[in-house]
Amino acid sequence: MKYLIYKLTRVRQAQKFSLDFSSCEVLSKDNLKLFGRRLTRFTHVNDLKMDFRYCSALSKDAVRDFVQKICLLKLTCLEMKFGGKKLISDDELIFMSKEIAKLVNLTQLSLTLEGYESIKEQGLNFLIECINQLKTLNVLQLDLTGCKSIKDSEVITISENIAFFERLKHLKMYLFNTSISDIGMIKLAENFVRLHEVESLDLAFGGYGFLDNFGPPRLAQSLSGMKNLQVLKIELKKTKISDDGLEKFMKSISKLDRQLRLLNLTFCQSDELTGKGICALSEHVVKLVNLNDLELDFSNSSNITSDGVLALTGNIWKLTKLQRVVLRFQSCMKLSKTAQEALKVFDFERAF
Repeated sequence: MKYLIYKLTRVRQAQKFSLDFSSCEVLSKDNLKLFGRRLTRFTHVNDLKMDFRYCSALSKDAVRDFVQKICLLKLTCLEMKFGGKKLISDDELIFMSKEIAKLVNLTQLSLTLEGYESIKEQGLNFLIECINQLKTLNVLQLDLTGCKSIKDSEVITISENIAFFERLKHLKMYLFNTSISDIGMIKLAENFVRLHEVESLDLAFGGYGFLDNFGPPRLAQSLSGMKNLQVLKIELKKTKISDDGLEKFMKSISKLDRQLRLLNLTFCQSDELTGKGICALSEHVVKLVNLNDLELDFSNSSNITSDGVLALTGNIWKLTKLQRVVLRFQSCMKLSKTAQEALKVFDFERAF
């Protein structure tokens, strides 16, 4: 590993550096510290992407040392991925946040903290406050998938601070498999409307059945007020949303009729949904007359029936500007052969 690090860090003129060490058992704490020291010699590097998820040999002090070293660079783009159970806690997150705040030229930040159960309100609050100091930042990606300790109180903290990110153009926030309920989602949604400049929004929620008919419709209602939004991706897996909730959700989304160019919605494993909800969706989605990219995924939603799928596949042709459409209803066991045949047209990315 040391030999590899020396070889990698000999190209002094490199401007971009991207390495995936995920699940690498030979990346020790000493090797990571060495790598950090060597990287500081790269005076031309402005784009750094590193994946350290599930590197079992790393230590907290090695991560601190590495983050401290790379934040001495003049980075404009930083992506770091960590995953596990014990490596990142509130203390490490606070330390990391302080160092990231020193990157005064940063325009893009992507931070993945996957599966950490010891991240709580204090650490998240400090992270958001430090990110808010990055005055040139216009792209933010925050992935907290699997952080079960994140509850409504933590999301309320995030929502109160995220409203100050008025300069953001692109925002991605993944809170899948956390302990967030409708209350947390509603608080977050209330502040999204203040993100006036956001053009692209990518969100993920759900996982433990805490979300039902209150949170998602309120989220969509807030998003309908984002006047510059052109790209919208929302993933809501394993929720308790019903047909009525889906109809309210889509009714609000359809108010983005003139501006939305891409829509990607995932409602996998939503067993409360039936054909009635998909019929309602089909009536509202066709109002998005400027869509050129549409992807809908209702896989493993066991109660969806054929009438909904047939209504959707029949109406979707009304969106005359579509260049790409993907419909997924895999493992929806109540679909007739006729509905399955209608879906085959959309089994692949089809250009009209």
